[in-house]
Amino acid sequence: MAFSEEIISFLDNGDIAKEILDIKTFQGFLGTGTRELSIENASRWRKFYVPDAILSHRLAPGVSILSDYVRNHIDIFSTDSWGVSRNKINGHESYDRVQTVRKTGGVVIAVLGGSTIQGVGAGSPRFTIPSLLEKIIEERYGVKAVCLNHGVVGWSSSDQLQLLLNGIEYRPDVCIFYDGWNCCWNFYSTALLSFYQDEGRKLDKPLGFRRGYSLRHLEHEDISDSALSLSLLLKRLVRLLGHSALRNFLRPLDLFYKCSGAFASKLIPIRPNDIYSKFRELKVDSALCEVVLEIAAKEYYRVHRLASAVCREKGFSFAHFFQPQLVNSKKIYTLEEETLLHRESCMPNPEIFSLFPQFIRRADLTDAIKDLSSVFDNEKKQVFLDGGHLNGYGNYIVADFIARELFSAGLLQPRADFS
Repeated sequence: MAFSEEIISFLDNGDIAKEILDIKTFQGFLGTGTRELSIENASRWRKFYVPDAILSHRLAPGVSILSDYVRNHIDIFSTDSWGVSRNKINGHESYDRVQTVRKTGGVVIAVLGGSTIQGVGAGSPRFTIPSLLEKIIEERYGVKAVCLNHGVVGWSSSDQLQLLLNGIEYRPDVCIFYDGWNCCWNFYSTALLSFYQDEGRKLDKPLGFRRGYSLRHLEHEDISDSALSLSLLLKRLVRLLGHSALRNFLRPLDLFYKCSGAFASKLIPIRPNDIYSKFRELKVDSALCEVVLEIAAKEYYRVHRLASAVCREKGFSFAHFFQPQLVNSKKIYTLEEETLLHRESCMPNPEIFSLFPQFIRRADLTDAIKDLSSVFDNEKKQVFLDGGHLNGYGNYIVADFIARELFSAGLLQPRADFS
């Protein structure tokens, strides 16, 4: 059976129960991370997503976790010693894979992106976009390939550029940026922040916007600024102690039904740092939205021009793909996708996600950026799990498109200089 048929068959009929059982036996397994606003859950995620001054946050090396973050869906995440997501749970180290494929003259591809590239929605690491891309290249084009998964939840292209500058030491043949969803929100929000400051509008506190920053960097600055605030530290301590005391008081309930953590997180939630919660609720009029989105689109393109220049300087090729989003797709929606679309329309300023690609097209940026908004046109099967995350089948369609684009651009030629 061809791989294309195998993947579709498995996604229709298979499950990942065995992989979930196996990952629980791995050294470095952290447990199951959820949306629960508890000390234990926050600590578990912090051990997997490590704060980083340059990259805003990164994946810890040599750890695994089950993610119950997407509604009614379990994902397996597992990293190697480089802090790179594995393409299968028992896969070899990235260093060994790169060295092996180099000896055969194969192609090494670095894939940078956010949560969709990391594998949110894929279920198994075998069905992430980088993993599927690797298999498609080998099966369809007969080229040995290693596709390293540098996706990290929450990353925008600004974070990807920082990794390209400071963290890609193995010199891939091709570097792929796959993004759009996080970039839309990040660049739109930071541009709007800058506009509000430039116009002297009052926010709760002054915010130091810088070009090339992500919202995570601004959050780190806020945490640093607050580190010596006695009142904030006391509030945080009271909340942590209160949550812990309530959890211990309710622990006997776990003998009958494991709910002490859920009750504690509801009554005294341990929330992540989010200084922009009020800002996100601002309703922006159409005129301001137009101005801010134009700034955001230009900043988005600026980052990718820089990334392309860095790749040329380092001696490898660059390809950029604008990811499909639920609101931009012309696919035939399933009933569940219709429900998701309605949910997305209820958020503040939902139009930014549909308008952002239009500003990219208006600025004639599509020659440098391959827009995947139409990749699911006329597709009847479900591919979206929310506004941007895809299931394994959606990842397969995207990986297939990327492989064809790389081949047509002449980027999948085997190396001639191997020994």
